[in-house]
Amino acid sequence: RTRYADTGISDLITSLQNDYHIAPKDFTAKIVGGAKVLAAITANIGEENESFAKQILSKNEITLIAFRTGGNKGYSLDFDLTTGLVKCKRFGEQEEIF
Repeated sequence: RTRYADTGISDLITSLQNDYHIAPKDFTAKIVGGAKVLAAITANIGEENESFAKQILSKNEITLIAFRTGGNKGYSLDFDLTTGLVKCKRFGEQEEIF
């Protein structure tokens, strides 16, 4: 159920509110992914997920501080919960840290 932006972000917000008593307006967000890696699929699911994510964040007054989305190559990422830094790499490209 929580695999996609439209359900996953809302579920995460609810969990953080209930489990840690954190108000969404105190969150910041980074969005990564949304590549269109399968040419045979005509729908641009990544673009739709990015749009949903931005809408949900805005609706909940969550500040989007960084994003790396789109393209036609998959992403790998490592998120450090202690520092908040994201190491992001599109396949075949240089790693970015933000």
